[in-house]
Amino acid sequence: TATGRCGTSTRTATALVHEPPQLDCAVEADAIHAGDTTVLTWSSANADNVTIDQGIGTVMPDGVLSISPDETSTYTFRATGPGGTAVKSVTIEVLPGTGVTLEASSVSTVPGQALTLTWVSSDAENVSLDQGIGQVSLSGAREVHPQVTTTYTITATGPWGTVTDDVTIHVHPPPEVHIFASPTVVDPGQISIL
Repeated sequence: TATGRCGTSTRTATALVHEPPQLDCAVEADAIHAGDTTVLTWSSANADNVTIDQGIGTVMPDGVLSISPDETSTYTFRATGPGGTAVKSVTIEVLPGTGVTLEASSVSTVPGQALTLTWVSSDAENVSLDQGIGQVSLSGAREVHPQVTTTYTITATGPWGTVTDDVTIHVHPPPEVHIFASPTVVDPGQISIL
């Protein structure tokens, strides 16, 4: 306010203040087993753009997202607006789950030839092979002699469920050779055609 010969005058100034972004995020379960799914949720205010890392990218200001990470991961949320940037993170721990793999020393053979099946399981309590083999060790090897093309399936059961794996061994009959002669009986010096 200024006072002079002509009276009093008043000047005002308006400052535009942008509210800082607000951001909240959470995860349904912060520890899951491999192969399981959990859910990310988030909400924001005073933000023009919201992103999540780990390859997710730009998302809606508020949302829900189902994820199934392969390994322990931290998800960082970033909300930006005229008032600045807000950053928050959540970490999801991925615990080992029941798993099994089955391999054969060869997937192509002839009838009766010996081949070796090998397998490895994790977090399993019981492992079995089909084709009449039955229960086997949690990890190991077994010799087989398939007569025809055969698929071997291994099943592993543990506290986190049941999983399977399989391998097919293709059995090919050995080549056959047939020899014919005409005629089959000849006198000395005569010709027979094979």
